[in-house]
Amino acid sequence: MALNWFKKLKTGLSKSASKVEGAIASITGKKTIDQETLYNIEDQLILADLGVEVAGRIAKKIKDQKFELNKNKEIEKTQIAKTLAEEIEQILLPRDKIYMKKLTQTTCLL
Repeated sequence: MALNWFKKLKTGLSKSASKVEGAIASITGKKTIDQETLYNIEDQLILADLGVEVAGRIAKKIKDQKFELNKNKEIEKTQIAKTLAEEIEQILLPRDKIYMKKLTQTTCLL
């Protein structure tokens, strides 16, 4: 029973990861990021189950980010992945503090 649940979880996470990878790949090799590309990124992140609000926030961060171009004058995958990871971390940090606080609290049931 538990193995089946883990298998479903792994399958779902794999699908989400491939959608995020698709969002990153849609920018890789471009010289600039146009509005259509931003919509595509946002759609891919929504399909990756990140939600509309988070996908919009990440798309805005990518839009506002000034990427350095490589020697071929293209945006590199590592820069996009770093921006994505930093924004997700900023979203999760406040929640992490809440859960860590709850984990350290002692509860006594009578």
